[in-house]
Amino acid sequence: TLDFKGSWSITIRPGITIRFGKDNVSERFERFLMIWDESLLDNLAVIEYIDLRYTEGFSIKKRK
Repeated sequence: TLDFKGSWSITIRPGITIRFGKDNVSERFERFLMIWDESLLDNLAVIEYIDLRYTEGFSIKKRK
């Protein structure tokens, strides 16, 4: 989706949001594909969102 600020995000199952931001969305998507591995797949139930808006990294928020 595109919000009113011009930031892109997608929601994948099971309700995990991936935040891309406004700029360099294709680069950030490529970064997401590089981190999407078995360790993330094994922990999908506890991930609330993945934030790729950082210049050289990302953060993951776990559900409470």
